Amino acid sequence: MHDIFISYSKKDEQIAQTIAEALEKEGFDVWWDVEIPAGSTFDAVIEKAIGDAKCVIVLWSQHSIKSEWVHLEAAEGKRRNVLIPILIADVEIPFAFRRRQTANLSNWLNGISDSSFDRLISDIRLIFPTTDKNSNEKVEFTQDEKPKPIQEQPELKVKTLEKSKKSNILNYKRIGGVLILITVLSFAIKYMLSGNSDNIKIGDSYDGGIVFQVNPNGNEIKICAEHDLGSYNWYEAKEKCEEYSGGGHMDWYLPTKDELNLVYNNLSQKGLGNFKDDWYWSSTETDGQGWEQQFPEGYQQNNGGGNKSNSSVRAIRLVKLNTKKIGDQYAGGIIFQLDSLGQHGKVCSKSDLGSFNWYDAKTQSENYSDGEYTDWYLPSRDELNLLYNNLSQNGLGNFTDDWYWSSSETDGKAWEQYFVNGLEQNDGGGNNSMSSVRAIRAF
Repeated sequence: MHDIFISYSKKDEQIAQTIAEALEKEGFDVWWDVEIPAGSTFDAVIEKAIGDAKCVIVLWSQHSIKSEWVHLEAAEGKRRNVLIPILIADVEIPFAFRRRQTANLSNWLNGISDSSFDRLISDIRLIFPTTDKNSNEKVEFTQDEKPKPIQEQPELKVKTLEKSKKSNILNYKRIGGVLILITVLSFAIKYMLSGNSDNIKIGDSYDGGIVFQVNPNGNEIKICAEHDLGSYNWYEAKEKCEEYSGGGHMDWYLPTKDELNLVYNNLSQKGLGNFKDDWYWSSTETDGQGWEQQFPEGYQQNNGGGNKSNSSVRAIRLVKLNTKKIGDQYAGGIIFQLDSLGQHGKVCSKSDLGSFNWYDAKTQSENYSDGEYTDWYLPSRDELNLLYNNLSQNGLGNFTDDWYWSSSETDGKAWEQYFVNGLEQNDGGGNNSMSSVRAIRAF
């Protein structure tokens, strides 16, 4: 069984290949008709492939809207409620499929950076539950409340995995310690791979917004702004969301009709988010008319006062979790330490502050500012050793072949470390000698 079936016109084969390869890099098993074996009956292979697929993607272009095959494949995806239409050109989607929320990858295909592909991946993963491919254990999900006004995917929560029983450890004393170690490591790896889904939940404040959706894979969430941006017409609503910079981020956007409905059901209906008794705009339009939703009743319409009427606006954004890694530039410096969830850690300044005696080293670190953050300090002996092992030893951070000060001292003698071979000492030239300084901070 394939994850995704791609329907397209033969004239768009290169674009289909580009999208298929991008989806495969995200871990999906993708089928498109270049995989038809020689000598096979075309109709039979297509029918089986589309029937087995968990999701049907249709690439709409000036060529595919005229293709009878594409129309048939899209109709089958629509019938099974697994259809995701994608615009790859500026065309009008066939009438029968206009009520489906459509992803527009035109900018993405032209190399223009936007969040359309990330939102597409998020929408695909909502269609079917995924399991951890690194684990042989099944992951089950429980359904949240179904939205009242329109049908949509239930909120999924990962149940706690049952610990496997090892009844024969006592009979194998020689390998017992090894088995225990392997078990501990296995659960630690699963925990790190499982993302933040057990810790982040609907309604939490996170990264400048309020969580209204947690994806099944645990690696992505969607948040809405903590407050309305104001009341605007439909055209202004999109602009205001794109200009919004809550939490220091510039990737906010106006929610689609389905995303707005999730905000309504998962937040407003539960008394979260401080929403008004008003209509709210979505980015979805049909026949040139934008869709809006009434809070708190939940009604959706695109035949009200028109696109130039004013309605409330709440921006949303997609947040990818566990994307940080050692060596990344983040929070004013270079990451050298991360927690198990990949959300918090420590960074060092991007370059040395200079060469100072130990007393001046602490002062220089505490007075350092990268222009945004002012909570820098001189690393402890252990933190300095992490800098050496995690960055310097991997060719990261532009450290010099010199001694570096730490803030730790024993018997009035400060510890320093030689960034050529990792040697540590507190009996060198003394606290008044000169050594290099690198400031750090926590995030």
